[in-house]
Amino acid sequence: METSPFTTGLTSTTEGSAARAVAPVSKPLTNRALAMRLCQLVAHAGLSEREFSLRCGRSGAHIGLLIDRLSASERADVQRRTLVSIADACGVTLDWLLTGRGAEPSAEHVRRCIGR
Repeated sequence: METSPFTTGLTSTTEGSAARAVAPVSKPLTNRALAMRLCQLVAHAGLSEREFSLRCGRSGAHIGLLIDRLSASERADVQRRTLVSIADACGVTLDWLLTGRGAEPSAEHVRRCIGR
């Protein structure tokens, strides 16, 4: 059985005292490309990274730290729930966020979805 070079296990999450593995998702073509798409969403939203993070259900510094980590290392992993919360808040598909495939969201669309 072959494994795809674009599949990776994401970091585990903890619920209560038991840790569980998170299902693999398609890995972005590069982490830098994912960081660029995140920056694009923040810019389209017209919000600070802190406010963007909060509207995506993350802590205030989360998106900025994530962008920095992805920009610095191709080995950095991201939790699936983080990607899903960002995609949901911005009205984009997880596939677009990870790979850039599909229609690029307009600034108007992102602002409307994120509630600005």
